[in-house]
Amino acid sequence: MLIGRFKDEKIDFREHKWIIFTYILLMILAIWVWRYMFDTFFSEKLLLLLKNRWEL
Repeated sequence: MLIGRFKDEKIDFREHKWIIFTYILLMILAIWVWRYMFDTFFSEKLLLLLKNRWEL
């Protein structure tokens, strides 16, 4: 971290705008991917397929 650099000067948000934007974008993307994976792997159809596969 660059805490020592910004201890005596204000943080220029124009310089760090892309860092904040990328962090927020990655958070939204991770939440969307997690919801998609959760809906895919824990859907009722897949659970029925797993039950049918175990019965076979």
